[in-house]
Amino acid sequence: MASPNDDRVVKGGYWYCDNKLPTPVASIPSNNFTHLFAAFAEVNPTTYEVTFPEEHREQFSTFTLTVQGINPDVTTLLSIGETGVSTTSTFASLASHFNTRKSFINSSISLARSYDFHGLSLHWLYPSTKEEMANLGSLLLEWGAAVKHESELTGNDKLLLVAAVYYRPTYRTFLYPVDAIAGSLDWINLVAYDFYNPALSWNATGPFAALYNGHIHEIIPRSADHGIIEWSQSKVTATRIVLGLPFYGAAWLLDLDIDLEDSTRTDIFAPAEGPADGQADGVYVDPSDGTILYNQIKYFEERHPEGIQEYSADYVVDYFSAENIWIGYDDIKSITAKVKDAKNEFKLLGYYAWHVGGDRQGILSITG
Repeated sequence: MASPNDDRVVKGGYWYCDNKLPTPVASIPSNNFTHLFAAFAEVNPTTYEVTFPEEHREQFSTFTLTVQGINPDVTTLLSIGETGVSTTSTFASLASHFNTRKSFINSSISLARSYDFHGLSLHWLYPSTKEEMANLGSLLLEWGAAVKHESELTGNDKLLLVAAVYYRPTYRTFLYPVDAIAGSLDWINLVAYDFYNPALSWNATGPFAALYNGHIHEIIPRSADHGIIEWSQSKVTATRIVLGLPFYGAAWLLDLDIDLEDSTRTDIFAPAEGPADGQADGVYVDPSDGTILYNQIKYFEERHPEGIQEYSADYVVDYFSAENIWIGYDDIKSITAKVKDAKNEFKLLGYYAWHVGGDRQGILSITG
């Protein structure tokens, strides 16, 4: 199947096969996107071949057919990955040897072609040693050469090749293989969220997905603009960067024992005591890090009409507080501002949403 025209701004979205709050592929508002990512294909830890997760095989195998039934012009990419940070991940193992990289690469191309995907996306979060970064570079160079060779051999349009990366080109103290990224990938998806959540900032709330951050106590500001600038100063130009927009946020328990003015108590960086309860007034919050989907946030707001909803133009984030719960997230105002600055201020290739199942009646998908 020929790929749709991809000489265009990227307005992407990830579909995630979430077992807790599943989203049928057929429910994705495909008309709101130029590119859709099916997440996540898995890597066999023994053979290092790429496969669909067995319980979601049907949705992956019909993904392109289903979303193009609504929008024939949407481009689909098969995303291979994991959601957590692991220094001993399957990716670290497969990337360490030529033969295992070859098994991964060949099977990924075969799987994408067999089910009419137009591209492949790597979601290895995050290479955590100097050696892993070097091996990632080898993987990307070999993968890029392989998709080019396959296209020349078959006459098919070349598969797109994308990777999700940390918001900065340095993770911990380890530099990403920027030469290999610039030489092999069509673009990078910048993970520009989760800057603050209760797992990272237990004692204070924070701007979950700050576009800007002038907080005086930050040695390295956790914000998208700093990452964009650093990546753009490497060999990865702004026109090959796609900004991540979260369709979820993070919920803290406010520390009400500290004597503060009411306005300070509900502000960004207000004192907190960890993540909100896993079942906060009928909505689901991940008890480990306080993450909560956008549709759950809006439901929580409806349950608390007395709550305070605020927007910060300094950080470009929204936040809501009610009783002893404080939630940082992106709503219509912050998404609109981010999309505007991605286009006009930073001149990026586009933006993507993680993930479409977090939206509510397409409110965020049509914003921008």
